[in-house]
Amino acid sequence: MSKEKELLDLKVEQSLLDANFDGYKLSLDPLSLKELELKDAETYVLDPSSAQFSIQHLKIFAQANCIFFDEVTSKDGVFNFYIITSSGSIVRVTYNCNTLSWQQSPTALTSIDVSVSSDFSLPPTVLFVNNRLVAVSDGKTSLSIYMRDASSDEPWKKMHSVDVNFVEGNGFMLVDGKLVDEHVHLLLQTVREKSKEEKEQLQHKETKESPFHNLIFWLTLAVDPDGNISTSRIRTISQKGHVEMCTLDAKCENVISIGSKHPEVIADSAGLKQRELVKDIDMKDADAEGEITNPVYFWKVKDDEITVTFALGEHVKKEDIKFQIGVQTILLSIGDIVLLGGKLGGSVKPNDCIWTVSDQKMTLELTLFKTFAEDRWDELVVGDKRGRFEPDPEVIAQAADLLERFTSDKKAMGASGANENFNADQLEECDMQIDDELQTMYWLNGDNQTVIKQADITGHQLLFVDRRVGQPAGICLRHDVDGVFWSLNDGKPVHIKTFNAFGYVQASKQLRKFSSASPSGSYAVIAENNNHAFVYWQATAVSTDLRNRKTNTAVKEIAKQQVISLKRQEDAFEMKKHDTSIQGIYAADEALFILTKDAIYATKLG
Repeated sequence: MSKEKELLDLKVEQSLLDANFDGYKLSLDPLSLKELELKDAETYVLDPSSAQFSIQHLKIFAQANCIFFDEVTSKDGVFNFYIITSSGSIVRVTYNCNTLSWQQSPTALTSIDVSVSSDFSLPPTVLFVNNRLVAVSDGKTSLSIYMRDASSDEPWKKMHSVDVNFVEGNGFMLVDGKLVDEHVHLLLQTVREKSKEEKEQLQHKETKESPFHNLIFWLTLAVDPDGNISTSRIRTISQKGHVEMCTLDAKCENVISIGSKHPEVIADSAGLKQRELVKDIDMKDADAEGEITNPVYFWKVKDDEITVTFALGEHVKKEDIKFQIGVQTILLSIGDIVLLGGKLGGSVKPNDCIWTVSDQKMTLELTLFKTFAEDRWDELVVGDKRGRFEPDPEVIAQAADLLERFTSDKKAMGASGANENFNADQLEECDMQIDDELQTMYWLNGDNQTVIKQADITGHQLLFVDRRVGQPAGICLRHDVDGVFWSLNDGKPVHIKTFNAFGYVQASKQLRKFSSASPSGSYAVIAENNNHAFVYWQATAVSTDLRNRKTNTAVKEIAKQQVISLKRQEDAFEMKKHDTSIQGIYAADEALFILTKDAIYATKLG
């Protein structure tokens, strides 16, 4: 019997929450900006094309941050950043917090082709694997590994170019990379349009499912003792619905992703594992009422139509499937394995019953049509307890609507003039779930190609992702009004920091483009699409006798908010107008760094 996946809980550490938090107080303390105007170059910014209109495209573009921080070589108050210019050059800029000064590298360290040749190109990326290796992608057709001398401005040496034909011209974004046991592991994310056959199936089912789906490519590159690099393995992971983020765990054994659908390995250059078609059913897996906790199939009823779904193994062929149907009998099998066999729970129209196989979903779907739509089926096949019945969502929604009328004692007048049981105007942006889909965090093991852990995070909006070299990304989720930061280093979500009311604050920032926080958690920041950034400090003790004017109670600590504006007073004689729209941020403990089209700013904090 296959090992069942581990179900994880989000256990909030109550000692890290502040139930008495009284909001942020605007501070007028000045914040000085140290600016470096980028010489003879502007930041390269790629916007979505007209063909990249899906929610999947928008989410992947939302991950793009045009300032690439070199965590490995930044220390002792000296911060190194890399920027891709509009000509494709990659240049380094350095800020020294001790001298409050900027320095730009005199020459380009390498360059990429930034001419847009495809409507499906994605933003280019610079990713630092360690102090020597750097991965660079152009977001279209090029992915290279470079060797560098971090102490000099010498051009980087290209060590390996990855053949990325597997993206099939869709473009890709490099989202994570690590070096483990002389192997470089890289994660690439792309959005692919579904096939013509899949689109026709969607039209037939009249579903709202997107015509695009997400693919994650897990590349493993071997590094030999002489420094030579070669591609040793490529795994392709399909994840339907929305993908909020993906990352590798510290040992590069699992891909951790957040999304609305289950991830699946659909290709592996080392070979796919044979998936179980039918689980080894044993009544030890049944609950107290005899229901199988790990069902072989799922079935649902809508009017006169019954739909039955089975999970398929990767190597199942259509010609292996045998199907016989009578008015009250059925036999459905694959080879010698009987999926359904026996007397049906009612009568059907044999000539109308069909089955289809989805290669992408790796499922077999059987559709039966009842003789009489009003007949109730208590069982699919008499005596077969291996399946699980799924109620029709529309029936559940109708029942819930009916119950609301009896359980709600007050109704609000909606915009349409109809009575509602809540005031929609009071809902925040992050109280909304896109298409009412669930959100789950998955741990997909690369060797056995199955999900080994998962955690339900439905209702907890992802506020921001924090990526560090050699570690899985940390995530900040909304919990009530707060932002709760979770570390994934221990193979499970661990609550380590809280940003008070940050979920509520972020919902009010309609122009928000970036959110982040300092490594120590001393502050969180929201950068808007124009030229403003808002810094939210953790509460600090008050040294003076300060009292609340309304309650006359002593105020022991205050949480401050500071506003940064990049708007510059243009010289009347200056011909060049500066674009101060924010294209990237990095939050350090000592300073906040903000990148625009033609300049980079440092704001010393603390």
